[in-house]
Amino acid sequence: MNVSTRARYETSAELRGIREYRCMDLTPCCPDDCGHSGSVATFGILQYIPCEALRQCGGTKQEGFVVLIEDNHGKSLVSADILATLKTLEQGDKVLLFWHVDCLCQRAGKMYQGWAG
Repeated sequence: MNVSTRARYETSAELRGIREYRCMDLTPCCPDDCGHSGSVATFGILQYIPCEALRQCGGTKQEGFVVLIEDNHGKSLVSADILATLKTLEQGDKVLLFWHVDCLCQRAGKMYQGWAG
């Protein structure tokens, strides 16, 4: 599998809150065992610091950023450091967010994946 970075972002943002999300997709595993239900952190983007669009996608600036931090079984989906920091934040706290969008390319097609850090 070939992986190439399509865009890198750095923003100042404000925590809007952490809430429980229940996946309502129509797979046999939804909503309890699909891995998409759990605690999500929602941020409002205040300002893009430098934005680097490297390829054909990932260039659109967003007003918000949402990340699934724990699944509904309590498994952390972010690093221990990020989870510990998120648990100390309160609504309205300002943070710096960094993420990038990668293209995972195989012979059958492309899949785009965002990574937060």
